[in-house]
Amino acid sequence: MENIIGLSGIDGKKDKDCIESNSDNQGIFILMNQKEKLDVYLGAMHEDMGLTNKDLSRLKICRQFIFSKEEENVVSVVFGGEDQGQKQYVNSMLELLKVLDPTKKSMITIENDDRALLAEIMQQLVYIEYNISNFEIRLANEVRDANKTEIFMKNIDEILRQIHIAGENIRQMQVDEKLTETVEKVGEFFKEIESQAEKAKKIEMKIAVAASKKTGKSVIANSMFGMELAPTSLEMATPNTCIYKKSKNNKFSVTIGDQKKEFDQKDEIRKYIDSKFREAQNDASHRFAMEDMIIEYPTNRNNFESYTIYDTPGPDAAGTDHYKSTERAISDCDVAIFAMDFSKYLTTSEEQFLQLVKDVFESKGKFHTLIFCLNKIDMIFQDKEAKSRIKVIEFIRNRLKKINPKYGDCIIFGTAALDYFHILELEEKAKKYEVLQRVRAMDLIQDMDDDFYDEVEDTIGEDEILNVLAGLEREAKFLHRQLGYPKVSLEMIRKFSGIPKLLDYVEAVVKRSFS
Repeated sequence: MENIIGLSGIDGKKDKDCIESNSDNQGIFILMNQKEKLDVYLGAMHEDMGLTNKDLSRLKICRQFIFSKEEENVVSVVFGGEDQGQKQYVNSMLELLKVLDPTKKSMITIENDDRALLAEIMQQLVYIEYNISNFEIRLANEVRDANKTEIFMKNIDEILRQIHIAGENIRQMQVDEKLTETVEKVGEFFKEIESQAEKAKKIEMKIAVAASKKTGKSVIANSMFGMELAPTSLEMATPNTCIYKKSKNNKFSVTIGDQKKEFDQKDEIRKYIDSKFREAQNDASHRFAMEDMIIEYPTNRNNFESYTIYDTPGPDAAGTDHYKSTERAISDCDVAIFAMDFSKYLTTSEEQFLQLVKDVFESKGKFHTLIFCLNKIDMIFQDKEAKSRIKVIEFIRNRLKKINPKYGDCIIFGTAALDYFHILELEEKAKKYEVLQRVRAMDLIQDMDDDFYDEVEDTIGEDEILNVLAGLEREAKFLHRQLGYPKVSLEMIRKFSGIPKLLDYVEAVVKRSFS
Protein backbone atom coordinates (compact mmCIF):
# COMPACT_ATOMS: atom_id res chain seq x y z
CA MET A 1 0.00 0.00 0.00
CA GLU A 2 1.38 3.41 -0.99
CA ASN A 3 1.40 6.69 0.90
CA ILE A 4 1.55 5.37 4.47
CA ILE A 5 2.35 8.25 6.80
CA GLY A 6 3.72 7.65 10.28
CA LEU A 7 2.72 9.90 13.20
CA SER A 8 5.08 9.96 16.16
CA GLY A 9 2.47 10.37 18.89
CA ILE A 10 5.12 12.36 20.77
CA ASP A 11 5.56 15.64 18.90
CA GLY A 12 1.98 16.91 18.65
CA LYS A 13 2.77 20.01 16.62
CA LYS A 14 4.73 18.06 14.04
CA ASP A 15 1.95 15.47 13.79
CA LYS A 16 -0.67 18.21 13.35
CA ASP A 17 1.34 19.86 10.56
CA CYS A 18 1.74 16.48 8.89
CA ILE A 19 -2.01 15.73 9.04
CA GLU A 20 -2.98 19.18 7.78
CA SER A 21 -0.54 19.05 4.87
CA ASN A 22 -1.95 15.69 3.75
CA SER A 23 -5.63 16.17 4.61
CA ASP A 24 -6.82 16.45 1.01
CA ASN A 25 -5.09 13.38 -0.42
CA GLN A 26 -5.50 9.64 0.05
CA GLY A 27 -2.83 9.15 2.69
CA ILE A 28 -3.13 6.45 5.35
CA PHE A 29 -1.85 7.49 8.78
CA ILE A 30 -0.49 5.18 11.43
CA LEU A 31 0.19 6.10 15.06
CA MET A 32 3.69 4.76 15.73
CA ASN A 33 3.76 5.34 19.52
CA GLN A 34 2.51 1.96 20.76
CA LYS A 35 2.12 3.22 24.34
CA GLU A 36 -0.44 5.85 23.30
CA LYS A 37 -4.09 4.81 22.98
CA LEU A 38 -5.57 5.85 19.64
CA ASP A 39 -8.69 7.45 21.15
CA VAL A 40 -6.63 9.42 23.69
CA TYR A 41 -4.29 10.58 20.94
CA LEU A 42 -7.13 11.79 18.69
CA GLY A 43 -8.75 13.63 21.59
CA ALA A 44 -5.47 15.35 22.46
CA MET A 45 -4.82 16.34 18.85
CA HIS A 46 -8.19 18.13 18.82
CA GLU A 47 -8.28 19.61 22.32
CA ASP A 48 -4.60 20.39 22.92
CA MET A 49 -3.20 20.88 19.42
CA GLY A 50 -6.25 22.48 17.78
CA LEU A 51 -6.71 19.95 14.97
CA THR A 52 -10.04 20.88 13.37
CA ASN A 53 -13.02 18.55 13.20
CA LYS A 54 -12.77 18.82 9.43
CA ASP A 55 -9.32 17.23 9.42
CA LEU A 56 -10.12 14.85 12.29
CA SER A 57 -13.28 13.40 10.76
CA ARG A 58 -11.63 12.64 7.42
CA LEU A 59 -8.55 11.11 9.00
CA LYS A 60 -7.88 7.53 7.94
CA ILE A 61 -5.75 6.38 10.84
CA CYS A 62 -4.86 3.15 12.61
CA ARG A 63 -2.33 2.24 15.28
CA GLN A 64 0.97 0.41 15.08
CA PHE A 65 1.35 -2.75 17.12
CA ILE A 66 3.54 -5.86 17.06
CA PHE A 67 1.76 -9.12 16.28
CA SER A 68 4.05 -11.29 18.37
CA LYS A 69 6.87 -10.62 20.84
CA GLU A 70 8.45 -13.89 19.88
CA GLU A 71 10.41 -14.50 16.70
CA GLU A 72 7.67 -16.42 14.96
CA ASN A 73 5.62 -16.08 11.81
CA VAL A 74 2.16 -15.24 13.12
CA VAL A 75 0.43 -13.44 10.24
CA SER A 76 0.72 -14.39 6.57
CA VAL A 77 -0.56 -12.72 3.41
CA VAL A 78 -1.22 -14.48 0.10
CA PHE A 79 -2.43 -12.65 -3.00
CA GLY A 80 -4.88 -14.17 -5.47
CA GLY A 81 -6.20 -16.87 -3.14
CA GLU A 82 -4.59 -19.52 -0.99
CA ASP A 83 -3.21 -21.57 -3.88
CA GLN A 84 -1.80 -18.61 -5.76
CA GLY A 85 1.25 -16.56 -4.99
CA GLN A 86 3.83 -16.90 -2.26
CA LYS A 87 3.12 -16.52 1.43
CA GLN A 88 4.53 -13.34 2.91
CA TYR A 89 4.90 -13.13 6.67
CA VAL A 90 4.48 -9.84 8.53
CA ASN A 91 4.98 -9.05 12.20
CA SER A 92 3.34 -5.65 12.69
CA MET A 93 0.49 -3.49 11.46
CA LEU A 94 2.92 -1.27 9.60
CA GLU A 95 4.46 -4.25 7.80
CA LEU A 96 0.99 -5.48 6.86
CA LEU A 97 0.00 -2.10 5.41
CA LYS A 98 3.19 -2.00 3.35
CA VAL A 99 2.51 -5.47 1.94
CA LEU A 100 -1.22 -5.06 1.16
CA ASP A 101 -2.05 -4.13 -2.42
CA PRO A 102 -5.56 -2.60 -2.91
CA THR A 103 -5.52 -3.73 -6.56
CA LYS A 104 -5.21 -7.42 -5.63
CA LYS A 105 -7.38 -9.78 -3.61
CA SER A 106 -5.58 -11.12 -0.58
CA MET A 107 -5.93 -13.77 2.11
CA ILE A 108 -4.67 -12.80 5.58
CA THR A 109 -4.18 -15.79 7.87
CA ILE A 110 -3.65 -15.70 11.63
CA GLU A 111 -1.35 -18.70 11.88
CA ASN A 112 -1.57 -19.06 15.69
CA ASP A 113 -5.41 -18.93 15.76
CA ASP A 114 -5.47 -15.85 17.99
CA ARG A 115 -9.01 -14.46 17.67
CA ALA A 116 -8.16 -11.22 19.48
CA LEU A 117 -5.33 -10.57 17.02
CA LEU A 118 -7.67 -11.17 14.07
CA ALA A 119 -10.17 -8.69 15.53
CA GLU A 120 -7.49 -6.07 16.21
CA ILE A 121 -6.13 -6.25 12.66
CA MET A 122 -9.64 -6.18 11.18
CA GLN A 123 -10.62 -3.17 13.30
CA GLN A 124 -7.59 -1.19 12.11
CA LEU A 125 -8.43 -2.01 8.48
CA VAL A 126 -12.00 -0.78 9.12
CA TYR A 127 -10.59 2.49 10.50
CA ILE A 128 -8.60 3.19 7.34
CA GLU A 129 -11.59 2.14 5.17
CA TYR A 130 -9.71 -0.65 3.43
CA ASN A 131 -12.03 -2.34 0.94
CA ILE A 132 -13.63 -5.26 2.82
CA SER A 133 -14.52 -7.10 -0.40
CA ASN A 134 -10.86 -7.09 -1.43
CA PHE A 135 -9.52 -9.40 1.29
CA GLU A 136 -10.34 -12.28 3.60
CA ILE A 137 -8.95 -12.65 7.09
CA ARG A 138 -9.14 -16.01 8.81
CA LEU A 139 -7.68 -18.13 11.56
CA ALA A 140 -5.47 -20.98 10.34
CA ASN A 141 -7.95 -23.58 11.62
CA GLU A 142 -10.73 -21.86 9.63
CA VAL A 143 -8.65 -22.17 6.48
CA ARG A 144 -8.16 -25.89 7.15
CA ASP A 145 -11.89 -26.37 7.88
CA ALA A 146 -12.81 -24.40 4.75
CA ASN A 147 -10.65 -26.70 2.63
CA LYS A 148 -12.35 -29.78 4.10
CA THR A 149 -15.79 -28.25 3.57
CA GLU A 150 -14.95 -27.37 -0.03
CA ILE A 151 -13.86 -30.96 -0.76
CA PHE A 152 -17.01 -32.29 0.93
CA MET A 153 -19.38 -29.99 -0.99
CA LYS A 154 -17.67 -30.78 -4.30
CA ASN A 155 -18.23 -34.50 -3.73
CA ILE A 156 -21.54 -34.41 -1.84
CA ASP A 157 -23.65 -35.86 -4.66
CA GLU A 158 -21.34 -38.89 -4.98
CA ILE A 159 -21.25 -39.24 -1.18
CA LEU A 160 -25.06 -39.24 -1.06
CA ARG A 161 -25.21 -41.86 -3.84
CA GLN A 162 -22.78 -44.18 -2.04
CA ILE A 163 -24.58 -43.76 1.30
CA HIS A 164 -27.91 -44.58 -0.37
CA ILE A 165 -26.47 -47.71 -2.04
CA ALA A 166 -24.86 -48.88 1.21
CA GLY A 167 -28.09 -48.33 3.14
CA GLU A 168 -30.17 -50.22 0.56
CA ASN A 169 -27.70 -53.11 0.50
CA ILE A 170 -27.83 -53.43 4.28
CA ARG A 171 -31.62 -53.24 4.42
CA GLN A 172 -31.91 -55.99 1.76
CA MET A 173 -29.48 -58.36 3.47
CA GLN A 174 -30.78 -61.85 4.20
CA VAL A 175 -29.69 -62.65 7.74
CA ASP A 176 -30.53 -64.89 10.64
CA GLU A 177 -33.57 -63.83 12.68
CA LYS A 178 -31.33 -63.00 15.61
CA LEU A 179 -29.59 -60.30 13.51
CA THR A 180 -32.73 -58.77 11.96
CA GLU A 181 -33.09 -56.07 14.61
CA THR A 182 -29.40 -55.13 14.31
CA VAL A 183 -29.62 -54.86 10.52
CA GLU A 184 -32.71 -52.66 10.81
CA LYS A 185 -30.91 -50.35 13.24
CA VAL A 186 -27.89 -50.08 10.91
CA GLY A 187 -30.25 -49.34 8.02
CA GLU A 188 -31.93 -46.56 10.03
CA PHE A 189 -28.49 -45.20 10.88
CA PHE A 190 -27.62 -44.91 7.18
CA LYS A 191 -30.98 -43.18 6.56
CA GLU A 192 -30.07 -40.59 9.20
CA ILE A 193 -26.64 -40.03 7.62
CA GLU A 194 -28.30 -39.55 4.24
CA SER A 195 -30.79 -37.09 5.75
CA GLN A 196 -28.01 -35.04 7.37
CA ALA A 197 -26.02 -34.96 4.12
CA GLU A 198 -29.11 -33.70 2.25
CA LYS A 199 -29.51 -30.94 4.86
CA ALA A 200 -25.88 -29.93 4.27
CA LYS A 201 -26.75 -29.21 0.63
CA LYS A 202 -29.58 -26.89 1.67
CA ILE A 203 -27.97 -25.22 4.66
CA GLU A 204 -29.84 -22.15 5.89
CA MET A 205 -27.78 -19.08 6.71
CA LYS A 206 -29.15 -17.29 9.77
CA ILE A 207 -28.35 -13.77 10.96
CA ALA A 208 -29.65 -12.31 14.23
CA VAL A 209 -29.96 -8.61 15.03
CA ALA A 210 -29.92 -8.02 18.79
CA ALA A 211 -29.89 -4.99 21.08
CA SER A 212 -31.48 -3.43 24.10
CA LYS A 213 -34.56 -1.40 23.21
CA LYS A 214 -34.54 1.82 21.23
CA THR A 215 -31.07 1.41 19.73
CA GLY A 216 -32.23 1.38 16.10
CA LYS A 217 -32.01 -2.41 15.87
CA SER A 218 -35.13 -2.79 13.71
CA VAL A 219 -33.94 0.00 11.40
CA ILE A 220 -30.75 -2.02 10.82
CA ALA A 221 -32.89 -5.07 10.05
CA ASN A 222 -35.01 -3.05 7.61
CA SER A 223 -31.82 -1.86 5.92
CA MET A 224 -30.96 -5.50 5.28
CA PHE A 225 -34.40 -6.22 3.77
CA GLY A 226 -34.27 -3.03 1.72
CA MET A 227 -37.77 -2.08 2.89
CA GLU A 228 -39.69 -1.22 6.06
CA LEU A 229 -41.20 -4.38 7.50
CA ALA A 230 -40.02 -4.36 11.11
CA PRO A 231 -41.93 -1.77 13.21
CA THR A 232 -39.63 0.96 14.47
CA SER A 233 -41.82 3.45 16.31
CA LEU A 234 -43.49 1.45 19.09
CA GLU A 235 -43.14 2.66 22.66
CA MET A 236 -42.02 -0.69 24.08
CA ALA A 237 -39.52 -3.28 22.94
CA THR A 238 -40.25 -5.76 20.14
CA PRO A 239 -42.42 -8.43 21.88
CA ASN A 240 -41.11 -11.47 19.99
CA THR A 241 -38.55 -12.69 17.51
CA CYS A 242 -39.51 -11.93 13.92
CA ILE A 243 -37.98 -14.36 11.44
CA TYR A 244 -37.71 -12.82 7.96
CA LYS A 245 -37.33 -14.99 4.84
CA LYS A 246 -37.56 -14.51 1.10
CA SER A 247 -41.01 -15.45 -0.15
CA LYS A 248 -41.34 -18.54 -2.36
CA ASN A 249 -44.55 -17.36 -4.05
CA ASN A 250 -43.71 -13.65 -4.39
CA LYS A 251 -46.27 -12.68 -1.74
CA PHE A 252 -46.00 -11.11 1.69
CA SER A 253 -47.07 -13.38 4.55
CA VAL A 254 -47.03 -13.70 8.35
CA THR A 255 -47.12 -17.08 10.09
CA ILE A 256 -47.89 -17.25 13.83
CA GLY A 257 -48.12 -20.82 15.12
CA ASP A 258 -50.10 -22.76 12.51
CA GLN A 259 -51.90 -19.65 11.20
CA LYS A 260 -50.62 -18.07 7.98
CA LYS A 261 -51.95 -14.82 6.56
CA GLU A 262 -50.99 -13.50 3.10
CA PHE A 263 -50.85 -9.90 1.85
CA ASP A 264 -50.48 -8.31 -1.58
CA GLN A 265 -48.85 -5.06 -0.47
CA LYS A 266 -45.98 -4.13 1.84
CA ASP A 267 -48.08 -1.51 3.67
CA GLU A 268 -50.72 -4.14 4.47
CA ILE A 269 -48.28 -6.54 6.13
CA ARG A 270 -46.54 -3.70 7.97
CA LYS A 271 -49.85 -2.53 9.47
CA TYR A 272 -50.73 -6.10 10.43
CA ILE A 273 -47.41 -6.68 12.23
CA ASP A 274 -47.78 -3.33 13.94
CA SER A 275 -51.28 -4.23 15.18
CA LYS A 276 -50.05 -7.57 16.58
CA PHE A 277 -47.22 -5.81 18.40
CA ARG A 278 -49.63 -3.33 19.95
CA GLU A 279 -51.87 -6.17 21.13
CA ALA A 280 -48.87 -7.76 22.88
CA GLN A 281 -47.89 -4.47 24.47
CA ASN A 282 -51.28 -4.31 26.17
CA ASP A 283 -51.33 -7.95 27.27
CA ALA A 284 -49.83 -8.16 30.76
CA SER A 285 -51.25 -11.68 31.21
CA HIS A 286 -48.59 -12.97 28.77
CA ARG A 287 -45.90 -10.66 30.21
CA PHE A 288 -46.12 -8.43 27.12
CA ALA A 289 -44.69 -11.17 24.90
CA MET A 290 -46.14 -13.08 21.98
CA GLU A 291 -45.36 -16.12 19.90
CA ASP A 292 -42.52 -15.73 17.40
CA MET A 293 -43.62 -15.01 13.84
CA ILE A 294 -42.25 -15.94 10.42
CA ILE A 295 -42.47 -13.14 7.87
CA GLU A 296 -41.93 -13.84 4.17
CA TYR A 297 -41.35 -11.04 1.71
CA PRO A 298 -40.72 -10.83 -2.07
CA THR A 299 -37.39 -9.38 -3.12
CA ASN A 300 -34.85 -9.49 -5.89
CA ARG A 301 -32.74 -6.51 -4.92
CA ASN A 302 -30.89 -7.01 -1.65
CA ASN A 303 -27.74 -8.95 -0.79
CA PHE A 304 -29.42 -10.74 2.10
CA GLU A 305 -32.36 -12.28 0.24
CA SER A 306 -30.88 -15.79 0.55
CA TYR A 307 -30.44 -15.45 4.32
CA THR A 308 -32.88 -15.79 7.19
CA ILE A 309 -32.81 -12.71 9.42
CA TYR A 310 -33.94 -12.76 13.05
CA ASP A 311 -35.07 -9.43 14.53
CA THR A 312 -34.95 -10.15 18.27
CA PRO A 313 -36.64 -8.34 21.18
CA GLY A 314 -34.66 -6.25 23.63
CA PRO A 315 -34.59 -7.77 27.13
CA ASP A 316 -34.69 -4.63 29.23
CA ALA A 317 -38.39 -3.73 29.40
CA ALA A 318 -39.56 -4.23 33.00
CA GLY A 319 -42.01 -7.06 33.62
CA THR A 320 -41.41 -8.86 30.31
CA ASP A 321 -40.13 -12.29 29.25
CA HIS A 322 -38.60 -11.01 26.03
CA TYR A 323 -35.12 -12.30 26.85
CA LYS A 324 -36.32 -15.92 26.45
CA SER A 325 -37.19 -15.33 22.79
CA THR A 326 -33.91 -13.51 22.22
CA GLU A 327 -31.83 -16.29 23.75
CA ARG A 328 -33.54 -18.91 21.55
CA ALA A 329 -32.90 -16.84 18.41
CA ILE A 330 -29.27 -16.09 19.25
CA SER A 331 -28.64 -19.74 19.99
CA ASP A 332 -30.13 -20.75 16.62
CA CYS A 333 -28.22 -18.20 14.51
CA ASP A 334 -24.77 -18.36 13.00
CA VAL A 335 -23.95 -14.65 12.86
CA ALA A 336 -25.25 -11.84 15.08
CA ILE A 337 -25.17 -8.06 14.93
CA PHE A 338 -25.25 -6.51 18.39
CA ALA A 339 -26.34 -2.86 18.25
CA MET A 340 -25.39 -0.31 20.90
CA ASP A 341 -26.64 3.25 21.30
CA PHE A 342 -23.96 5.92 20.80
CA SER A 343 -25.79 8.31 23.11
CA LYS A 344 -25.67 5.87 26.05
CA TYR A 345 -22.06 4.71 25.78
CA LEU A 346 -22.78 1.11 26.85
CA THR A 347 -25.28 0.97 29.69
CA THR A 348 -25.32 -1.69 32.41
CA SER A 349 -28.33 -3.40 30.79
CA GLU A 350 -26.55 -3.39 27.42
CA GLU A 351 -23.43 -4.92 28.92
CA GLN A 352 -25.45 -7.62 30.70
CA PHE A 353 -27.33 -8.42 27.52
CA LEU A 354 -24.12 -8.42 25.50
CA GLN A 355 -22.60 -10.89 27.96
CA LEU A 356 -25.60 -13.20 27.44
CA VAL A 357 -25.24 -12.99 23.66
CA LYS A 358 -21.51 -13.59 23.71
CA ASP A 359 -21.78 -16.50 26.15
CA VAL A 360 -24.34 -18.19 23.90
CA PHE A 361 -22.13 -17.71 20.83
CA GLU A 362 -19.00 -18.97 22.57
CA SER A 363 -20.82 -22.03 23.90
CA LYS A 364 -21.52 -22.97 20.28
CA GLY A 365 -18.02 -22.16 19.05
CA LYS A 366 -19.17 -19.08 17.11
CA PHE A 367 -16.49 -16.75 18.38
CA HIS A 368 -15.86 -13.95 15.89
CA THR A 369 -19.23 -14.12 14.16
CA LEU A 370 -20.55 -11.60 16.70
CA ILE A 371 -20.40 -8.13 15.13
CA PHE A 372 -20.81 -4.91 17.11
CA CYS A 373 -22.60 -1.88 15.78
CA LEU A 374 -22.40 1.52 17.54
CA ASN A 375 -25.58 3.04 16.14
CA LYS A 376 -26.81 6.64 16.07
CA ILE A 377 -23.21 7.74 15.44
CA ASP A 378 -24.58 10.90 13.80
CA MET A 379 -25.35 12.14 17.33
CA ILE A 380 -21.65 12.91 17.44
CA PHE A 381 -22.66 16.25 15.94
CA GLN A 382 -24.48 17.08 19.19
CA ASP A 383 -21.44 16.16 21.29
CA LYS A 384 -18.91 18.75 22.42
CA GLU A 385 -16.14 16.18 21.98
CA ALA A 386 -14.01 15.78 18.88
CA LYS A 387 -16.00 14.72 15.80
CA SER A 388 -14.21 11.43 15.19
CA ARG A 389 -16.03 8.10 14.96
CA ILE A 390 -12.67 6.33 15.24
CA LYS A 391 -12.09 8.02 18.62
CA VAL A 392 -15.54 6.97 19.88
CA ILE A 393 -15.30 3.39 18.62
CA GLU A 394 -11.81 2.92 20.05
CA PHE A 395 -13.02 4.29 23.40
CA ILE A 396 -15.89 1.76 23.47
CA ARG A 397 -13.57 -1.11 22.46
CA ASN A 398 -11.11 -0.27 25.23
CA ARG A 399 -13.95 0.02 27.73
CA LEU A 400 -15.35 -3.37 26.72
CA LYS A 401 -11.94 -5.00 27.12
CA LYS A 402 -11.61 -3.47 30.61
CA ILE A 403 -15.03 -4.86 31.57
CA ASN A 404 -13.98 -8.30 30.39
CA PRO A 405 -10.90 -9.35 28.37
CA LYS A 406 -13.08 -11.75 26.38
CA TYR A 407 -14.33 -8.74 24.39
CA GLY A 408 -10.85 -8.45 22.90
CA ASP A 409 -12.12 -10.24 19.81
CA CYS A 410 -14.83 -7.67 19.07
CA ILE A 411 -15.04 -5.55 15.92
CA ILE A 412 -17.17 -2.40 16.01
CA PHE A 413 -18.73 -0.42 13.17
CA GLY A 414 -20.12 3.09 13.68
CA THR A 415 -23.48 3.60 11.95
CA ALA A 416 -26.31 6.05 11.42
CA ALA A 417 -28.89 3.48 10.33
CA LEU A 418 -31.82 5.87 10.13
CA ASP A 419 -30.02 8.08 7.58
CA TYR A 420 -29.32 5.05 5.41
CA PHE A 421 -32.88 3.82 5.66
CA HIS A 422 -34.25 7.26 4.83
CA ILE A 423 -32.26 7.07 1.60
CA LEU A 424 -33.79 3.65 0.83
CA GLU A 425 -37.27 5.09 1.43
CA LEU A 426 -36.51 8.07 -0.78
CA GLU A 427 -35.23 5.88 -3.61
CA GLU A 428 -38.34 3.69 -3.40
CA LYS A 429 -40.61 6.74 -3.69
CA ALA A 430 -38.46 8.16 -6.50
CA LYS A 431 -39.54 5.25 -8.72
CA LYS A 432 -42.96 6.88 -8.80
CA TYR A 433 -42.21 10.62 -8.53
CA GLU A 434 -39.85 12.53 -10.83
CA VAL A 435 -39.37 15.33 -8.31
CA LEU A 436 -37.63 12.88 -5.96
CA GLN A 437 -35.44 11.46 -8.72
CA ARG A 438 -33.68 14.81 -8.86
CA VAL A 439 -32.48 14.48 -5.26
CA ARG A 440 -29.73 12.03 -6.28
CA ALA A 441 -27.94 14.79 -8.26
CA MET A 442 -28.64 17.58 -5.75
CA ASP A 443 -26.30 19.51 -3.53
CA LEU A 444 -28.39 19.03 -0.38
CA ILE A 445 -27.06 22.28 1.07
CA GLN A 446 -28.06 24.60 -1.75
CA ASP A 447 -30.81 22.83 -3.70
CA MET A 448 -33.24 21.74 -0.98
CA ASP A 449 -34.88 25.15 -0.75
CA ASP A 450 -38.48 26.20 -0.05
CA ASP A 451 -39.41 25.90 -3.72
CA PHE A 452 -38.30 22.26 -3.76
CA TYR A 453 -40.25 21.40 -0.60
CA ASP A 454 -43.34 23.18 -1.99
CA GLU A 455 -43.09 21.11 -5.17
CA VAL A 456 -42.79 17.87 -3.17
CA GLU A 457 -45.76 18.81 -1.01
CA ASP A 458 -47.89 19.75 -4.03
CA THR A 459 -46.91 16.61 -5.98
CA ILE A 460 -46.87 13.97 -3.25
CA GLY A 461 -48.44 15.56 -0.20
CA GLU A 462 -47.12 13.00 2.32
CA ASP A 463 -45.81 14.15 5.68
CA GLU A 464 -43.66 11.01 5.90
CA ILE A 465 -41.59 11.82 2.80
CA LEU A 466 -41.29 15.49 3.85
CA ASN A 467 -39.90 14.31 7.20
CA VAL A 468 -37.43 12.02 5.40
CA LEU A 469 -36.19 14.90 3.25
CA ALA A 470 -35.92 17.21 6.27
CA GLY A 471 -33.88 14.57 8.14
CA LEU A 472 -31.45 14.17 5.24
CA GLU A 473 -31.13 17.94 4.88
CA ARG A 474 -30.32 18.19 8.60
CA GLU A 475 -27.52 15.62 8.27
CA ALA A 476 -26.21 17.44 5.19
CA LYS A 477 -26.00 20.69 7.17
CA PHE A 478 -24.05 18.93 9.94
CA LEU A 479 -21.56 17.59 7.41
CA HIS A 480 -21.28 21.03 5.88
CA ARG A 481 -21.02 23.18 8.98
CA GLN A 482 -19.16 20.93 11.40
CA LEU A 483 -17.00 18.89 9.06
CA GLY A 484 -16.40 21.46 6.36
CA TYR A 485 -17.82 19.69 3.30
CA PRO A 486 -18.58 22.43 0.72
CA LYS A 487 -21.22 20.28 -1.02
CA VAL A 488 -23.13 17.30 0.31
CA SER A 489 -24.76 14.67 -1.89
CA LEU A 490 -27.10 11.80 -1.08
CA GLU A 491 -24.23 9.39 -1.72
CA MET A 492 -22.06 11.18 0.88
CA ILE A 493 -24.75 10.72 3.53
CA ARG A 494 -25.11 7.04 2.53
CA LYS A 495 -21.36 6.57 3.01
CA PHE A 496 -21.33 8.53 6.29
CA SER A 497 -24.10 6.28 7.63
CA GLY A 498 -21.58 3.41 7.80
CA ILE A 499 -24.31 0.89 6.94
CA PRO A 500 -22.86 -0.15 3.52
CA LYS A 501 -19.56 -1.17 5.17
CA LEU A 502 -21.36 -2.93 8.01
CA LEU A 503 -23.53 -4.92 5.60
CA ASP A 504 -20.52 -5.75 3.39
CA TYR A 505 -18.73 -7.13 6.44
CA VAL A 506 -21.79 -9.08 7.68
CA GLU A 507 -22.15 -10.67 4.25
CA ALA A 508 -18.44 -11.53 4.18
CA VAL A 509 -18.59 -13.11 7.65
CA VAL A 510 -21.69 -15.15 6.77
CA LYS A 511 -20.07 -16.48 3.60
CA ARG A 512 -16.88 -17.20 5.53
CA SER A 513 -18.84 -19.14 8.13
CA PHE A 514 -20.26 -21.45 5.48
CA SER A 515 -17.28 -21.84 3.19
